Amino acid sequence: MKRLLLLILWLLGSGLAQQTTTLAQIEADPAAFDGRKVVLIGYHWSWFKPKVPEVCEGLPLARGNLMRTRSDGSFCDGTRVAYLPPGGEVVGELRPGAAVQLVARVHAGPEGWWLEPLVLR
Repeated sequence: MKRLLLLILWLLGSGLAQQTTTLAQIEADPAAFDGRKVVLIGYHWSWFKPKVPEVCEGLPLARGNLMRTRSDGSFCDGTRVAYLPPGGEVVGELRPGAAVQLVARVHAGPEGWWLEPLVLR
């Protein structure tokens, strides 16, 4: 949790804060985010390493969020949990349990919405 807060503070100072959003904001109006790149700060885990970070335990799945592949992982930002399909560029070393910055494109349609991961750092 402390690492997540430090990462958020760093982002506030870097000018990227204007681009950050939350899964709860996307859930509230997916059409407003359709086709847009978003920056999310949180934690990720996969189906084959199912250890859920403490901060994410008990959070609801984002309403309308769809699983895109059978190998989707999960991502949580402290407000909701969303499915995270494989893909995107990994920058740096991802440490288990450490907060990450996810840059993703949001796709929304009549059946629901999903994230297309672009960069995970």
